Amino acid sequence: MYPYLTEGQPLSDFARLVSVIESTRIEWRSRTPLVALQLLRKFRSRKASDPKDKVFALLGLVQYWGRSQPVSADYSHSIETTFLGTMMMLISSTESLSVLAGSTGRACLAKRRAPSWVIDWSFPEEENEYNRLKSLVLYSAGANLQGSVRLHGGGILESPAYWVGKVEVVGDELVVQAATKMRKTVSSWESLLAYAEDPYIPGESLKGAAESGWEQWRSADKKHNRKTSLVGRHWLEVPNLTDNEKRRNAFNYALSCASGRRRFFVTDEGHIGIGPEDVTEGDDIFILCGSQVPFVLRQASRKPRACQNAIPETLFRKSRQRQYIPAGRDANEGMLQTLKGEASICNRVHWPCYTVVGDAYVHGVMQEEQNIERTQTTVYIV
Repeated sequence: MYPYLTEGQPLSDFARLVSVIESTRIEWRSRTPLVALQLLRKFRSRKASDPKDKVFALLGLVQYWGRSQPVSADYSHSIETTFLGTMMMLISSTESLSVLAGSTGRACLAKRRAPSWVIDWSFPEEENEYNRLKSLVLYSAGANLQGSVRLHGGGILESPAYWVGKVEVVGDELVVQAATKMRKTVSSWESLLAYAEDPYIPGESLKGAAESGWEQWRSADKKHNRKTSLVGRHWLEVPNLTDNEKRRNAFNYALSCASGRRRFFVTDEGHIGIGPEDVTEGDDIFILCGSQVPFVLRQASRKPRACQNAIPETLFRKSRQRQYIPAGRDANEGMLQTLKGEASICNRVHWPCYTVVGDAYVHGVMQEEQNIERTQTTVYIV
């Protein structure tokens, strides 16, 4: 406790730890189906002496596995095998590649032994990341994509995709710190709007209190200074704030959650967006099958990959046509045959291949109806 006593609010930090456990307990008692992805993201900040327990310790809480097979706690498997199997389960159960969103850093996974799309759950999440990822349900960018997401030999993930553009200009990283420095970064982002084909005017889509909060946050009025403190990585407010100050602070918190440790970028197609901190010029923006948001992908530097007579495994399939499978004891077998019916030996050389940089917000492509006219392609992620 000593570091917290010297930095700020020990009870505040402790309350947050307890509230995560208590909210999970309430959901359990209310018989709300707990899914693996929700639990993994919620408890990602916790520590474990064995990295595999970042997954295994939560298995007893999972109440709904979707169409995937449950993960078993097998300690004889390597960390890479455990996290790879976890990702395959998550993709199959959610029928979406939105599960790739979030921190992509490596703590235990070797970069050359595990594909980039496999999340290292022992790597700590970014600040406020859990709140940001909960908001992905607001979007449906890849809902119209049809086809199969398949796993080829060597960890090659195949997905239908829309290509959005190539990153052309990248701004500074928004570091969550004093509001004055954050305003400076946002101002530098505004200067990059000159590269956008159809400039988005900040504040244009903000309504009511949010717009007022934006104006208050941008205000240079000195009387707003010292009305908040950043202690122990958390925003604290002094008592007796005015309504304007509360709106300004609320906007500051929203900005920190949505864009903290992220960068503004402009694509060669004129789209503007917010992406991960290591996005760089030349990266490609794709919408993947079933994903709620676009992803920043980077062409892999490795040599082309060949499947070598392997049969790809179908993780899920999206189709406009409903598939009816008779109920009963043969239902699972029927579903299995439906997914594998299209499977055949693959001898292709897959190139180009991409690595995952991270999820992104791209203005103008976040809803399915905005992407109906786009040409569908296929990407391979290693």
